[in-house]
Amino acid sequence: MSRYKSLIVLAFGLLSFFLWTAQAPAEDPYDPETLRAIDKATAWLLAAQQPDGSWSCDIQGQGDVGTTCVAALALMSAGNTRQRGRHHQAIKRATAFVLQHARQMDGSVYPAGAATQPQYKIGHHIHTYFTVIFFSQALGMLGDAELDNQIASELARLVGYIDRTQQADGSWNDSSTEPMITTVIAWEALRSAFSAGIEIQAAGVDKTLQYIRESCYDPASGIFRDLRWGGASNLRFITQGGALRVLYGMGEGKTEMAKKGTEALFHTTFAQDYGGSAGGEDFLGALFATQALLHEEGATWQRWWGTTRKTLADLQNADGSWTGHHCITGRTFCTATALWTLLLPKRILPMTQM
Repeated sequence: MSRYKSLIVLAFGLLSFFLWTAQAPAEDPYDPETLRAIDKATAWLLAAQQPDGSWSCDIQGQGDVGTTCVAALALMSAGNTRQRGRHHQAIKRATAFVLQHARQMDGSVYPAGAATQPQYKIGHHIHTYFTVIFFSQALGMLGDAELDNQIASELARLVGYIDRTQQADGSWNDSSTEPMITTVIAWEALRSAFSAGIEIQAAGVDKTLQYIRESCYDPASGIFRDLRWGGASNLRFITQGGALRVLYGMGEGKTEMAKKGTEALFHTTFAQDYGGSAGGEDFLGALFATQALLHEEGATWQRWWGTTRKTLADLQNADGSWTGHHCITGRTFCTATALWTLLLPKRILPMTQM
């Protein structure tokens, strides 16, 4: 790695440290019920980790890269890294697993001929996107300069695949049943990598913003549409949360579009998109919307957070997990995504600032 890139990694690590120690909003976002839900989910997720450091989409089965990244990001959102935090060993093992497999990933379905449930539902390349997000958030907090260099090198290579697969309209939607989800995760991957000092060659996060504005938004209603799921009258929780994630993340949270889109979001309910049945996609929708509205203050944030934390706590299983009932049904994936969402107000991961 060049001296310039090493300095970028060091700077990103220092930034991560300062963000890590930043104070949460003045009003405590956690009530006893939410704290119990977090503790139970953390215990369940730790018990579900496999000996090789991976997590599988459900409690049984072969570990996969995408789910492992989501689970690790959830634990990192509580302040765990490879070297610090109560559960640092889980992050250390997950990092080793993901790095081992990342070296074999070439931008196609991985492992070859054995697509995972998330890959079938939200895109054949979703493991690549989640790997880039995980590595970007871990970079600079690994406590090992050589490992930082290795991960930065893999990041640059994997970003190249995301870079080259962006559609002309700014989306990533070639193999997904939920194109908005896939587009938002790819966008988050590029934004995270760029913030970590990784060069983006061809793709443009500005093109994604343009896609949200011009191809998805209906100004009359404030609804963001996903053409796969119908026209402007089809208000969907998942699509609305995903579009707002990009708008707020690109500094557009004060625009009329964001305001109308947020008000439309408040007319949705969790799990409405599939007839009241929750799946991993709905948990991702809640994650995106919470990431977006974390930029808000006062009544808007309190209105969103009060409903979301209670909804998730009420849906939690007695053992601490969450179950999907359509599409992405795996308990590990759903639990990790729900836990990540509940931990967002701690503002620990650098990506909460974008």
